[in-house]
Amino acid sequence: MEKELTPVELRELSKELNNKEALINYLSRFKNSLDEDVNNYLVNYAINYEENDIARTTLLFDEESEEFVGYFSIGINVICYNEEIEHLTGYKRVQEAYEHMNLFENNYHPIYKLIMIGKNEDSTFKNFLHYTFEKFIWKRLAEASKYVGTKVLYLDCVEGQLSKMYLKEGFKEFEKIPSKNPKDSMVRMLQVFNIE
Repeated sequence: MEKELTPVELRELSKELNNKEALINYLSRFKNSLDEDVNNYLVNYAINYEENDIARTTLLFDEESEEFVGYFSIGINVICYNEEIEHLTGYKRVQEAYEHMNLFENNYHPIYKLIMIGKNEDSTFKNFLHYTFEKFIWKRLAEASKYVGTKVLYLDCVEGQLSKMYLKEGFKEFEKIPSKNPKDSMVRMLQVFNIE
């Protein structure tokens, strides 16, 4: 039988512990030596993003062993809408509506951003990326989109093995982006999700 993961919202854990130092110690249990950004995100950014309503982070635990398996963090951003995005997403920007509302200048469009997703290096959970998208991310975004309206998710990742994993999940490459590290070529990827 396939293992199941239990989600715990970071904001709920923060309320339960009611102590920032205890929360940082708890989140420090997460280790990923393969990716420094993934490893440091929970302690260095996630708490601040929660407090300032920039992103929501969900921790994932093995239902039986209560092992801290991984996490994901989602926020909202805007993206400059152009013909390439129209081609990749398959839906047209409604020019008159945006002009009437006067919300987005220069063709900017609201979009969800997968800020970070990571698996604990000690976890033996298989197919974490696919499982997390299917069981949690797509369902949550579809529910939120009933009220918010956008149905596109984007992410930035290192080009290569990681971007190939996202291609398998249905993402499409949108553009190359500047990287902090010249050795790592970064790519921005998009996917439209269904609202059912």
